[in-house]
Amino acid sequence: MRLQRGKVFWKGSVRIRVTGREPERFFNLCGHHNITLWDVTEHQAALR
Repeated sequence: MRLQRGKVFWKGSVRIRVTGREPERFFNLCGHHNITLWDVTEHQAALR
């Protein structure tokens, strides 16, 4: 955990599955809010 500009950040990871008709919207919103995603793969018509 580290303190930066009065905010606390925890190190860790989250695994998600994105499904639906417009999964790219989710990725666009993440980019807009400076949320970094890595190791994105497509698996059986769902993005992980």
